[in-house]
Amino acid sequence: SELREEMLAAGIDPASVASVHVTVQPGGLAPLIHPRPVDGTQAKFSMEYVAAAMLADGAVTLGSFEAGAVGRPAVQDLLTRVTKSEAEVPPVGRDSWTAGYAVVVATLPDGREFTRRVDRPRGHATRPVDDATLRTKFDDCLAAVGIAGAHEAEDAHAAASALFDAL
Repeated sequence: SELREEMLAAGIDPASVASVHVTVQPGGLAPLIHPRPVDGTQAKFSMEYVAAAMLADGAVTLGSFEAGAVGRPAVQDLLTRVTKSEAEVPPVGRDSWTAGYAVVVATLPDGREFTRRVDRPRGHATRPVDDATLRTKFDDCLAAVGIAGAHEAEDAHAAASALFDAL
């Protein structure tokens, strides 16, 4: 998402990329076995789909894995431009890493590149998300199980917050 934000700030439509390449640590691609997913379950195991959905939509939510979302022609086209690989040494930044890393390189039709390396995902203890982002994710989870009313969502959030505060 950070790479997408950088592209938008530069006035570039992230879906207009010529290619996207994702490099991760050895073993990092093992569960990602569906390069051309046709349904939500396959999409959950597709680096190509998740990268394409993030570029197209700006977020990957539970709704991103519904059949209608996965089959969108624009996203299906975009995911064909995503490739992936593993490397012991990250292609950018320092050579070392601890638990893992991801490097995303988006190449525009004119050859310009946008590159982002992440060693810890958002939400990791070293990269906490803000309260608004956490609440958005919480509400997305509630909506996925059918709790979409503002009053119900607020009650559920208050209950969860009280539980975490008690810990």
